[in-house]
Amino acid sequence: MSHGVNLVLYVPNIPTITFLGLFVASSWPRYRILRALDTGQYNLEISNSELSDDSLYECQATEAALRSRRAKLNVLIPPEDPVVEGTPELLLMAGSPHNLTCVTRGAKPAAHIQWTKNGVPVDGAYHSTEVLPDRKRVTSRSYLPITPVDTDSSSNFTCVASNPAVPMGKRATVTLNVHHPPTVTLSIEPRSVLEGERVTFTCQATANPPIMGYRWAKGGVLLEGARESVFVTTADHSFFTEPVSCQVFNAVGNTNVSILVDVHFGPILVVEPRPVTVDADSDVTLNCKWSGNPPLTLTWTKKGSSMVLSNNNQLHLKSVSQVDAGQYVCKAIVPRIGVGETEVTLTVNGPPIISSDPVQYAVRGERGEIKCYIASTPPPDKIVWAWKENVWEKEKGTLMERYTVEQSKPPFQGGAVLSTLTINNVMESDFHSPYNCTAWNSFGPGTMIITLEETAEFVTIHSPVFLHLSGVGSRGQQPKQGGPDFPLPCHLGQLLQGKPKAFPRQLRDIVPPVCPGSSFRTPPSRTCLENLTILTRCPSHLNWLLSMWRSSGSTLSPSQMTETSCPISKGEPSHPAEKTNFGRLYLRSCSFSHYPKLVTMGEGRNVNQPVNPELYLYH
Repeated sequence: MSHGVNLVLYVPNIPTITFLGLFVASSWPRYRILRALDTGQYNLEISNSELSDDSLYECQATEAALRSRRAKLNVLIPPEDPVVEGTPELLLMAGSPHNLTCVTRGAKPAAHIQWTKNGVPVDGAYHSTEVLPDRKRVTSRSYLPITPVDTDSSSNFTCVASNPAVPMGKRATVTLNVHHPPTVTLSIEPRSVLEGERVTFTCQATANPPIMGYRWAKGGVLLEGARESVFVTTADHSFFTEPVSCQVFNAVGNTNVSILVDVHFGPILVVEPRPVTVDADSDVTLNCKWSGNPPLTLTWTKKGSSMVLSNNNQLHLKSVSQVDAGQYVCKAIVPRIGVGETEVTLTVNGPPIISSDPVQYAVRGERGEIKCYIASTPPPDKIVWAWKENVWEKEKGTLMERYTVEQSKPPFQGGAVLSTLTINNVMESDFHSPYNCTAWNSFGPGTMIITLEETAEFVTIHSPVFLHLSGVGSRGQQPKQGGPDFPLPCHLGQLLQGKPKAFPRQLRDIVPPVCPGSSFRTPPSRTCLENLTILTRCPSHLNWLLSMWRSSGSTLSPSQMTETSCPISKGEPSHPAEKTNFGRLYLRSCSFSHYPKLVTMGEGRNVNQPVNPELYLYH
């Protein structure tokens, strides 16, 4: 359109010709006929072609009754400049679908529309056309569906409209402004820490519009005062299971990112085992759960045994009996970090179990006790003592004046019942009868026969010299000065030679050597023995001490001890613990000249204050 057009007609061998168009030329000033008679050409020239010129044309030679073939004049019209809706900058939300729309009007033929993103062709558009009222021109529309992301911000989308009139096309561009909540990356340094070490969290974020602030939380609980992009704290085991989160917000939204810390920590009890009480032949499951990092190793054992029963959180026991009752240990080991353990009690209902010593001791003329330790679940309904012609049951029957029975629940027996038969002024006949202790509960009876044996003497060590108690309650302690009395059987000679006889239960593990650094097979030092006063009538005691004296290298001989320096005397001892109804033989060192000049016994003493510690061996 707007260009000149020549329609060429060539008519050979006809000297005269008339064009129909000549008759209308005056009505169409843009039309004119150009004749070249010598060549027989008759051309129709149309200047400044218009859409109305788009038609069929025919040349007629009326005198010769001739007509040309029809010629079609196709007037091309370029599209108007395309328009992209939202130009020049289109505000979109990230993640929200949108159709980019490009419109170009009045093209003939219809324009072809192509999209590019930052100069790169984009497919996926769909199109529509609309024919204008002149039935020749067309309006074209193109729609490009997009779902913008945050990185699309500032991207340029261009639509190019072209047809044969403008092969290079016409362009329209729109720039995207994509608003989005913050995009967040949360990092931690160092990646792995020991419990108690410091750790740094860094929250890196981009946003459009700009970031307005930060919030930090741990395990879903807001951390007050943490408002910057970096958070520094000390890690404990909770950081292993409770994530730290960074929340970044701007005008259009917020983003929350979390991370767990690889904290290395020792075992922590998560599920504590609960005591279980069952009947015999029942199946039992004990539960125990530990947490630790690195992954822990879990073992179940019975207390007092090293046999591993399970390596799982649960310990399954089949058809338990009373033998299975007791404490079970759930132990967790975190390699190179630490160890934790807990205990749980399994109680198996059954008849009472009596665990007393079958042989117990008493001194004639003294007060004696026979103890019956009864472990029973459920508790015993009835406890009966029987000996000679005597039968005792609580609230039933009577006993001779010399006999009494008491019941208690000593804590060291784990809640068991202790029934004690006390005999006042033990007689010869008391050693000749077995003592039957029987207890009943709903599952049946339990019984034990106890024998009472006579012991002639007891030994009490009461001395300011060092005593090393290697038994219950004192294991691993350093020797200490003084202390309480410790009654032992008269068979000290056998005991000191490594051949102990049985003696009272509560002292089974108490074995005090006479001197520090000595044992039953190692002689005591000279210094120790030179600071002893001996009171005894048990020959084995004296003989052993005198033999130890000889082996110590003392300058004093036993004869000097017994006859010269330490005369034998009779009389009442000064120490209250010695006062009994029996006579005594004293062996006492009377000469201070035999004591060392410097005595060290746990406390510093003046060299001019010799100490006369005593070892009492008495009935």
